[in-house]
Amino acid sequence: MALQALCNMATTSTYRFSSRVHLAAYASAAIKAILDTGCTDHFLSIGTPVSNLTKNPFGILVGLPDKSTMRSTHTGDLQQLDLPQEARSDHLFPKMNAPLLSIPKLCDAGCKAKFKRHYVTVIDSTGAVVLTGGRDPATNLWTVNSKFQSNK
Repeated sequence: MALQALCNMATTSTYRFSSRVHLAAYASAAIKAILDTGCTDHFLSIGTPVSNLTKNPFGILVGLPDKSTMRSTHTGDLQQLDLPQEARSDHLFPKMNAPLLSIPKLCDAGCKAKFKRHYVTVIDSTGAVVLTGGRDPATNLWTVNSKFQSNK
């Protein structure tokens, strides 16, 4: 639960986060997401394009920085097809302002995240680059471009 509390900084209205949290922007869907090293899973907002969207009445309960909680209402799979299959499942929350992508989940699926001063690269187990990005000068956080697809 303590690690999940770090993940929920995305429910705030600003993008000022601890050094463990990184901002990500999706290229084709104008959705800002956070590439998060402290998040235990991918946590998305309702409306984020996913496949296999399933209602979950017993969703996971996540603690927020203000000591409140929120519960996911759905599960789904990221449509980022170049990510390993085991790195695509996610939880959706109605009160999320920005989706969170979990660096631990990506690494557990065989990916490596390389953070440099001005850019970030996520590489899968075959060495293929699956996410790249740069540092947002306004927030000093990392941004990545993802090939988010629509639900159509």
